[in-house]
Formats: sequence, C-alpha cells, structure tokens
Amino acid sequence: MFMAAIYAASALDAIHISVQELWTRKTLLQQVLRELGAVPQKTLAEMMMQANEQLAIAARPLIIDEADYAIQRGLIQIIRDFHDGSDVPVILVGMEKLPQKLRKWELIDSRVMTWTAAQPANLKDAQYLASFYAADVTIHDDLLQHILDRNTGNVRRSVIDLNYVQEQCKVMGFKAMALEDWGQMRFPRDEAPAPRVGLK
Repeated sequence: MFMAAIYAASALDAIHISVQELWTRKTLLQQVLRELGAVPQKTLAEMMMQANEQLAIAARPLIIDEADYAIQRGLIQIIRDFHDGSDVPVILVGMEKLPQKLRKWELIDSRVMTWTAAQPANLKDAQYLASFYAADVTIHDDLLQHILDRNTGNVRRSVIDLNYVQEQCKVMGFKAMALEDWGQMRFPRDEAPAPRVGLK
C-alpha cells in the first residue's frame, strides 16, 4: 500500500503523510506543515489554521497513509478539520477494516465520497515491478506468475521474491530465469519453521 500511496502522490502532485504509531496531534500538524514548506507556529490552534490556509493555497490533495494509526491515536478529527478547513480532497489509505473503523465517526464517514479496495497485483504489475526490483536480469512471465500466485498478489512479498530471483541469477551466472530454470529451488520465505520441542 505504501508504494501505491507514493505513486498516487506523485501522479496527483499530492501531499503525502504516512502516520506512525506514536504520533500526536502536534506531530501530525508539524508534518503536514513541513510537507507544505511552512515553518510551524507555536500552538496547536495556530498550526491548524496555518495548515488549512497553506493547504487551500497549495490546492493539492492530501493523502493520509496508515490512517489506521490516525484512528488509533485519536487524530481522525484533525484530518476532518483539514478537509473542512481547506476544502482540498483528503484520501485515507489504510488496512482492510478501515471503512468499518470509520463508521464510529458519522461526521467523517458521511464525508467519504467513495471506497476503493486495493486489488492483488497482476502479471502486468509484476512485469513493471521486475523492471525496477530485478532490472539486471530477465524474469520470464511464467516465473512472474508463480511469484504472484505464491504471494496471492501481495506486492511487498512479491518484490522480495523478485529481488531474490535476481540474486540467484547472479550467483548462477544467468541473465534470465524461467519457471523451468527455477525448478524446485525454494524462496527464502516459505513456511515459517515449526517450533522445536524438548529444548531447555
């Protein structure tokens, strides 16, 4: 999701903020202002007015990544104030249960224009990812599809596997790798090891 949010921020010329677990209201306001190139004022109220003014002037969408943390940390009302005070679109990016979590805040839930679920990566996505994360070798489509299937389209895990295939190609002196070439080789992250018993 993080990479998708970064891509969207670039494509939309948006302000991108990735909330972290220990953020406070002050941290969020400071980060937004820094992204806008403004020096934060002293008080929270001043920073809120400053942020809304700067967002309105910039007229750029605001992407809030890891929005689940914003809910957990009690920051969601401030995000609503960004929307209401600046009139810029606010895009919330979060985990699968984000829509259900937001139902608790009617004033926020009622402002949601549309929900869009993240889709699993497809072969075209994998080809694009391989051009970045395994650019030194050619990974054939059948192996790309195998990587997608084993990771159920999860981009982050697929990227780890693409990188690993590139490393193995270099070790073996290959310039390209197909599923037949890969054979029974294992990926570094298969099943987690079972706990050993009888250890003291």
